[in-house]
Amino acid sequence: MHNFSSLSTYKALFSLVCRASILARPSSRRDASSPYTADLLADSALPLFASFLSTFLAQVDFLDETFFTTQLPSLEQHLVESLGHLSQALSDALPLWEELGERDEAVSGVWREVVKRWDALAKVTTAKFGWDLGIIRGSRAKYLSATGRSKRDEDEVDLEDLEEGEDAPVVVDGDALQDVY
Repeated sequence: MHNFSSLSTYKALFSLVCRASILARPSSRRDASSPYTADLLADSALPLFASFLSTFLAQVDFLDETFFTTQLPSLEQHLVESLGHLSQALSDALPLWEELGERDEAVSGVWREVVKRWDALAKVTTAKFGWDLGIIRGSRAKYLSATGRSKRDEDEVDLEDLEEGEDAPVVVDGDALQDVY
């Protein structure tokens, strides 16, 4: 990440892997008419994600805690947003991989490795940068760093709390908006 001339390429590749949600699904559960179901991709999807997570963990582990705040604040948002897409894709695919893993121990082992590497990344990024990547939903994995989840400011509202109380979203029709203006 310290070669700034290749930053745009790095961001594009990072985003491509994180947003390749079709690869997170087992090949047997993909649309057969899709051009993205080649055997090579089907056989290497989980190892790709496992390697990607290990590589990115090594990169962020190398960085000092102030890297994103002092050198590249805009990169932090891009990375967290892209990882959110990957988390969603893996969470959506989890029941499918667990079903296949019940029949094939090798598949189960690779899936567990992906979850393990996600959890390791989440733990390090929480402790180092305060990111809250969460867990792959349904994995029953424990997600706490040595210091716990990232702390929120007193006045900061947790997204889970927005559905209730005074911060709840309100649907307003066009007539109500005319009364305001």
